[in-house]
Amino acid sequence: MPDRKIEMLPADHAARPTVRVALWLSAVLAVAFVAFGYVTTQDKAVRAGSPWQNDPYDGVISFTLFLVPAVILLMLVRMSLRRGGEPQPLFRIDQLLRASVMGTVLVAATMVTDWLAVAVRADREVWDHHTPWLVASLVPLSVLTLLSAWLQVRAFRKLPSRGDQRSDGDWLDDLKALMDRVAPRLPAALRSGEGGAIGFVRGHIVAFAALLSVVSSLGYTTIVVVSESWTNPLLMATVVGVSFGVFFAFCLLSNAVLHIAVPRDGSGRRPAPMGRRQRAAYRALIAGLIAMPTAAFMRDSIWSLLMGHRDEVSTAGQWAGLVAVSGLVVGFATFFIALAASKPQADAPERPSR
Repeated sequence: MPDRKIEMLPADHAARPTVRVALWLSAVLAVAFVAFGYVTTQDKAVRAGSPWQNDPYDGVISFTLFLVPAVILLMLVRMSLRRGGEPQPLFRIDQLLRASVMGTVLVAATMVTDWLAVAVRADREVWDHHTPWLVASLVPLSVLTLLSAWLQVRAFRKLPSRGDQRSDGDWLDDLKALMDRVAPRLPAALRSGEGGAIGFVRGHIVAFAALLSVVSSLGYTTIVVVSESWTNPLLMATVVGVSFGVFFAFCLLSNAVLHIAVPRDGSGRRPAPMGRRQRAAYRALIAGLIAMPTAAFMRDSIWSLLMGHRDEVSTAGQWAGLVAVSGLVVGFATFFIALAASKPQADAPERPSR
């Protein structure tokens, strides 16, 4: 990474042992969560007595069951660059911890959702002899989640303070390091950090996130359609749209939080920040995408609120319309609120990377 000063964390720094334990514990938590999620959602005998077997509770775990292993797997691959006896770039340690925190937050969101289902006695009429064991299984997983979060906080506190300064490197920098290690014979154009394939991805990270989200949403919808034996095209299209909203919003938030790709020009310098309208549009996009799955999971409650009486979404058309309108309304509202709240002098003439 030429022309950029990379701050290093010494091999004997006091934070290193805590960071190591926090990272590995988050991986253990992810494995336990995936096992829990798979059994409680895929085993029909167990699922039959689950308090969280229906939306909105089931909608949460149906996506976190995909997202948690994806985040932790990426974290583990990047951890292979760590060497206990060598100094490490501070940005790598910081971003690995951020990934572990994201995984833990996703698990915690699922735990809160499941405990809420128990508290409100959701689907009480179908509870059976499996239900007490299901509720009991939440206890060790919840404790492990809290322990993981506590260790992550400790690890961050032990790292050198950097204030509001953004990381000097990103995940794509380490992707180049990984490719240099595992595939040194690849053409230099594929392994170049600022130019070549990696540089192209960095400059078009939003487009690549959209492409990945399309592929993921189609895969997710295929699994749902096959398992549920759906035949309604509108219902399938709605699931594609909802899942795309989840995956694309997750990709954008992940890039902002984890620093997957920090925009740079050909010389390695960062471009000017987004302008006022661009920031508002970016926030509106994320808010609208999040509103779509939220409306999908809460469809009956929202529908009865809008209709003024107790009613449920009964057709694919109603569900598709509710999801689309919710995304548009929240997106436009967020855009105008963000635009009104931002400062005009913050505008920048340069466009962000695509």
